[in-house]
Amino acid sequence: MEMGQILSIGRQKPNRTLRSEAKPEHDVKASIDYCASLMGRYLIITGWAYHPNEEIKAYRLDSNKHAISESAYTVLRGQRKDVADHLGVKSDALLGFSIIATMDGVLSEESELSLIIDSSSGRTAIDVSLQKETSLRPLLDLHMRSFDPKSKSALLNQCISLFKGEIVDLSESLNTPLESIGAFVRIQIEKAINISNAGVFLYGWLIDSESDLDGIYLQHESEISNNILESLYTFSRDDVIRAFEGHTKVNGKYGILCYVPLDIESGQPKINMMLTTKRGKLATIGINISSITSTTETIEHILVNVDLKDRNLFDCLESHIHPALQMLRQYEPTDWRAEVISYGDIPDAPECSVIVPIYGRYDFVLYQNSQFFNDPDFSNVDLIYVLDDPSIRDEFYRYCESVHQTFRLPFRTVYAGNNRGFAGANNVGVDHAIADRVILLNSDIIPDTPLWVSKMLKAYNELDNPGIIGARLLFEDNTVQHAGLAYMQFPQGGEFHFNGMWWIDHPSKGLPQSMVETRGTTSVPAVTGACMLVAKSIYNEVGGMDESYILGDFEDSDLCLKINNAGYTNYLLDDLILFHLERQSQNLFAETGWKFKLTVYNGWQHSKRWGQKIAEINAAG
Repeated sequence: MEMGQILSIGRQKPNRTLRSEAKPEHDVKASIDYCASLMGRYLIITGWAYHPNEEIKAYRLDSNKHAISESAYTVLRGQRKDVADHLGVKSDALLGFSIIATMDGVLSEESELSLIIDSSSGRTAIDVSLQKETSLRPLLDLHMRSFDPKSKSALLNQCISLFKGEIVDLSESLNTPLESIGAFVRIQIEKAINISNAGVFLYGWLIDSESDLDGIYLQHESEISNNILESLYTFSRDDVIRAFEGHTKVNGKYGILCYVPLDIESGQPKINMMLTTKRGKLATIGINISSITSTTETIEHILVNVDLKDRNLFDCLESHIHPALQMLRQYEPTDWRAEVISYGDIPDAPECSVIVPIYGRYDFVLYQNSQFFNDPDFSNVDLIYVLDDPSIRDEFYRYCESVHQTFRLPFRTVYAGNNRGFAGANNVGVDHAIADRVILLNSDIIPDTPLWVSKMLKAYNELDNPGIIGARLLFEDNTVQHAGLAYMQFPQGGEFHFNGMWWIDHPSKGLPQSMVETRGTTSVPAVTGACMLVAKSIYNEVGGMDESYILGDFEDSDLCLKINNAGYTNYLLDDLILFHLERQSQNLFAETGWKFKLTVYNGWQHSKRWGQKIAEINAAG
C-alpha cells in the first residue's frame, strides 16, 4: 500500500485508555506498544500480533465515523525477536507491525479509531488511542531495538521518504561509517553538477560486493531525493576493477551516473548522500557540487560516460540524459532583450528576410557579403546575422562594421545574450524578420551566381500549398552535399545499440554533380536547415524550430515534419545550386566522443517523436 497525499494538520482525539483485547474465539494476542502523532500530520502505530494456529493476513484501520482509504496509511511488517522469545514461538515469524498514516486521512472530529487484525478465521478489533505528540527518535529507537534488520531497513527508507527534516536532524546520531555498513561498500562521486538549481547530475563509481545497499538518497538541508539506487545507470570501469581486485567481478559494471531532481541553491558547494542497507544501517557522506560555468562543458560532462554499445542505452537517455539536458536549457535566460544593430538602411518592405546564425567563425560574414553585394536581389532583402556565441560578441561587432564599410550592403545583427543553439538562433532571427518570406541560411552557404533568392521566391509563390523549399547544395569540389533528406532505420542488434532508431540520410552525398540526375522541382519529406525558404506565418503556426534539440541536430527535419503534418508540402528545387563549405567526408561512427553522443541523443529524441510518421513516409515511397 502507498502513502496517501499529505493533507492539512489533523485534529487529535482526546486520550482514552488503550485497550488491547482480542475476541477469545479467534485466539489472537495483540498489543499496541506505541501510538503518537508526528509533526502534527502523521499517526504512528507500532505493536505486535500473534495467532497460534493461523497467519495474520492484514492490518487495517477503521473508524466509526467514516470509511478509511487504504491509500491513507502504510503497513510495515517484520520480525520481533523480543515478542517471539516471550511467546516461545519461532523468531522468524512476522509478529511486529508499524503503521504510518496521514492524520487527516484516518481521524475526524469525534471519531473513534480501531485497528483491525485479519486472520483466516475472522477479525480482531483493537481500540486505538493517541498517546501524545512525539518526535521520530522513539519510533526509530523501538525499531532498532526490537525489529529484525529487514524491517529496520523498510522503516528507515520509509521515514527518509516521508520525514525529511526529522531524518536530517537525526542522521548524525544514526550515522554509521561507510566502511562498516556492509561487507564491502565503497562509493566515490567524481563529479556532481547543479543543473539549473533543480537537480544534480552526478557520476562516479560504486562497489557493493554483497548487495548490502537498499537505498541511496541525496540530501540538501530539509530536502531529500527519492531513492536512486535502482535507477542508477551503470557502466564499465576497468580502473575500479583493477584497484579493488578481490572485491569486484571481471565483467562487473561499477561506474554510475544519475540525474536526481533536487532543489538546491546556486553556488551551494556541498550536499550529502545518505546510504541505507538491508540491515537498517545508515551512512552519510559529503559530495562537492560544481556550478555550471559553460553550457558546452556541462553537456560534455553529462555525456562523457554514456556507452553507445550498451543495450540499456535508450533507458539511460530516457531516465538521466534527457531530463538533465532539458533542465540545463533553463540555465541560460531566454527572455533577455535582444541587441539589434543596423548597418546601413534596411528596406522598409523587403520581399524576403535572410536569417544567418553565427557561431564561432564570423569571417563567413565577409565571404557572404562579397557574393551578395553585387546581387540585384539583395537590394530588397532584409539580411540578418544572428550572433549565437557570446564569447565573440565584441570582435563580431567590430568585424561587421568593417565588412559593411567595405561592401556597403545593408544588414542587421541580432544578439540574444546567450548560446541558444541552431534552433534558438533561427527562432530569434525569424522573430526579428520584417518579411513574411524567410530564408534560413547557414553562414557557410555561398552562391556562385546571383538572383537565387528571386528564383526561390518565384517557385514558392507558384507551387501548390508549399511549406518549405530547399536547394541542391554542393561541396566546393562539385560533389553533392544535399539533394533532399531521406530516412534510414538502424536494425536490431549490431555493435551500437541504436535499435530501430531513425537517422537522417543525404542521398547522393559525395557523388560528383555530373553523375546525379537533376529532377527539377520535386516534393520531398524534408530538406536541410542549411538553406530553406518558409513563410514566417507557417513557421510560427507550427511553433518554429524546436529548441529541445541541443546545440544543433535534427531540428531542421523536425520542422519539416511539423509543417508536413500541418498539411503543407515540402519541395526541393533541384536545379537551384548553392555551395556549402561543410566538411566533405566524415565517418559517422569513427567519432564516439561527446559531440557524437549528443547527435545520438538528438536522433533518439527525433525518433521518439516522429518514428511512426517516418515509417509511414518510407512505406509510401
